[in-house]
Amino acid sequence: NNNNNKDGTSSPWNLYALAEGGDPVRMNPITLETLETKPFQSNKETIKSTFSAHYKKDPKTGEIFNHGTVFGPKIKLNVMKLSSTGEPLGQKMTDLPIRSFVHDNILSENYFMVLVQPYSAPASSLLTSVLGGEPLGSQLSWNPEETPQSLALVFSKDSLELVAQVPLPILSTYHQIDAFEDPSNANLITFRT
Repeated sequence: NNNNNKDGTSSPWNLYALAEGGDPVRMNPITLETLETKPFQSNKETIKSTFSAHYKKDPKTGEIFNHGTVFGPKIKLNVMKLSSTGEPLGQKMTDLPIRSFVHDNILSENYFMVLVQPYSAPASSLLTSVLGGEPLGSQLSWNPEETPQSLALVFSKDSLELVAQVPLPILSTYHQIDAFEDPSNANLITFRT
C-alpha cells in the first residue's frame, strides 16, 4: 500500500502526485481525478525505476534531479535527470553498496547526492508487501550492527556518474535541505538536513 499523497508537482499542462515507491500519478488539475499512472517518458527514454517524492529542481536550469529504486536480488539505485517539463534526459543505475532505504536527495551546483543509512528490511519483505502483507516501509528497521556506517553517494549532475562514495558516521535523517560546494576546497560539500 503506497498512497500517492506525499508530494505533488505540476507543469503548465500536468499535475502529478508522487509517492515513495511507485510511478507518478497524473491527475486532472481541476477535479483531481486520476488520469493515469506511468513512469515519466519521452520519445527517447522511459524512467526504469520508482520515482521518489523528493525530487530536486536546479534553480539555474530548471532541470529535475531524482532517484528511484529497482528491486531485485540486488537493490539498485537509479539517479535521473529530467527537463523542467518532466521529459527524461538521462538515468544511471548503480548497485547500492549496502541494503538500505534511500528516502531523499541533495543537490549542489555540480553534484547530486543521496545519503545511504542503516535502515533495511529483510529480503523477503518486498514479496510480503507485493502479496498484500505488511507495507515495505513498516518492515524497515535500524541495523547499525549489520551496516556500521552511513554513506554519501555523490553523482555528477552532468553525466550522472558516481564520482565519490564518502563514508559518514552512522546518522539518521529523512530529509535533506540543500548542499553547498566550498570554492576554496573542491573536495568539500556541506549539506543541511
